[in-house]
Amino acid sequence: MAFDEFGVKRGQQSNSTTHLSLKAIYSDIDITGTPEIMFFNKKPKYLIATPTSAYYFTQNNMRQWQKDVLTRLFSLPKSPALNDKTLSALFLTSNSAQIEYKLNECIKLKILQIVTKEVAAPADQLENNLKSLIQALSQKEKALLSDSQGLCIVNHGFTDAMSEEISALSVEVAILHGRRAVGICTKLKINSKAWAITDISGKSCLGFWPLAIGEEVFVLVIEGEPSLQHPAMTSLVWMLYSRYGKNKRKSRWRRQGQA
Repeated sequence: MAFDEFGVKRGQQSNSTTHLSLKAIYSDIDITGTPEIMFFNKKPKYLIATPTSAYYFTQNNMRQWQKDVLTRLFSLPKSPALNDKTLSALFLTSNSAQIEYKLNECIKLKILQIVTKEVAAPADQLENNLKSLIQALSQKEKALLSDSQGLCIVNHGFTDAMSEEISALSVEVAILHGRRAVGICTKLKINSKAWAITDISGKSCLGFWPLAIGEEVFVLVIEGEPSLQHPAMTSLVWMLYSRYGKNKRKSRWRRQGQA
């Protein structure tokens, strides 16, 4: 049986078919039977991208309106409060029926999640913050992030020599990914665009996840089993988009780090 990199069966739909009205979402009444979200009485609510949607945001295989919603969300300095003003701005409509439909779609498809604590965008402190984020994405705590020039932006767990070799390999993976991945995955109906060096049983020993942010393609490399559903995935994409998505700047991490 085939699974994607998040451990979800390919083709599997959300178990929840509950359609929530805006009144129910805004209310202070606890709502049960919706495993994707939890509501608590008398607490403010905020919207944030899920780790899954943050990853797929970098893959260019989402419906355009869904990607636009995430683009607006990642452009903000903190998670917005859940209210009419926020939803109108995210969905570019004041029509309550359209807002209700799109919000339910985003919840059902796990594009957005509703939380009860405000979350700020990760501080842009380059290597220190990135190192903690990529560490959380690897169960072996061995991961690195490289840019399209093969420069290792941040490394956790690999030796310096090995990180340079892996970063050089990641460039080749990114090139191959750009040339062939979309066509092959579309024809084979594969909803995954990661690459891996596997063992004899097919388990990933070293995985490569190209992440397209603006005009830059980064490659996240993880040894062993990944933990891409960790909140750090949302933070990683948020940080990269804040720096490179808005102004479409090319990566200069290495030069800045050496300055």
